[in-house]
Amino acid sequence: MEGCALNSSPQNAREPLVSVITPCFNGEAFLNYYFEALLAQTYRNVEVIFVDDGSTDGTARVFAHYADQLRKYLAGDVLYLAQANKGQCAAVNVAHHRARGDIFVPCDSDDFMLPNRISDHVQCFQDNPQADLVFGDVYICESPRQDPIRSRLEEFKLVPQGAEVYHQLLMRGMFIPSCSYAFRPSVLSYLPGGQLDEEDPGQNLDLLLRAAFHGKVVHHPTHVAKLITREGSASRGTLASRYRIGVGSRRIVDRVIAEYGCRPDVLRAIERRYTPREIIHYMLAGDGRAVRRCVARAFRAGFYSRGLLAAWLASWTHGARERYVARRIPRGESNE
Repeated sequence: MEGCALNSSPQNAREPLVSVITPCFNGEAFLNYYFEALLAQTYRNVEVIFVDDGSTDGTARVFAHYADQLRKYLAGDVLYLAQANKGQCAAVNVAHHRARGDIFVPCDSDDFMLPNRISDHVQCFQDNPQADLVFGDVYICESPRQDPIRSRLEEFKLVPQGAEVYHQLLMRGMFIPSCSYAFRPSVLSYLPGGQLDEEDPGQNLDLLLRAAFHGKVVHHPTHVAKLITREGSASRGTLASRYRIGVGSRRIVDRVIAEYGCRPDVLRAIERRYTPREIIHYMLAGDGRAVRRCVARAFRAGFYSRGLLAAWLASWTHGARERYVARRIPRGESNE
């Protein structure tokens, strides 16, 4: 691994140092927006830990283009770390180990921070000194320059706070996107081995669930980023990759429940959320036995539906599995 520190200015002792954690793989197309957002932050006692996870495009060139501007504008170090492609979780673990900040701010290279993001997180921590993790809201957009489609948290009449965040994460998944929260480094101690599991996607969900169970989570009612739903991102990849991420998230949920438990109504909600996605994943993989295991587990949790019965019947033959998937994939989508 290669690393270069572009700035070593002393941090302002009156303000906490914030570490922006960014993994990147072939992010050239959106990196201009990412760096312009960093240069627009109103809070400047910031270090950047940027991990290039084996990119084959112009990621390194774009980073070098902005290096001098970042060095002049931010008070903390700017690190560019290059490694062979090992996956996002591995890249984030590397960044966590190198970060020196009092507050960690995750930011994917294709997310667009609003100028107030870091300052609002810092203010929330200062107002809530016992908080382990804080989060705001985000706008959902197709591109950084597009008007927002909606707010991520608008589905909630009352945004979850405290212990209820744990149960809502179990039931709803990542309703707190990575571009909307910040946490103290001590949160990493809640993870097994003090780091993310590099074998499963869904690393943000694992960290959030454990932080919500063990610590104090606080919401501040401001928008801090634009969440870009672009082609090629994890949220809009191939059909198989999206369902694979869903299965990985379910494994994380199961591990957390095995350790901490949950209410029976939450367990049924988990089955409603994840089982249909798992079934599609295993149908695509041709694994009828795994489909039947999913159906049996859902029944044991008290979740019943005609769709589950249809999946059980379709799981036994290749042709039936193909027809089942074809009826449930939105028109125009493929596994390409």
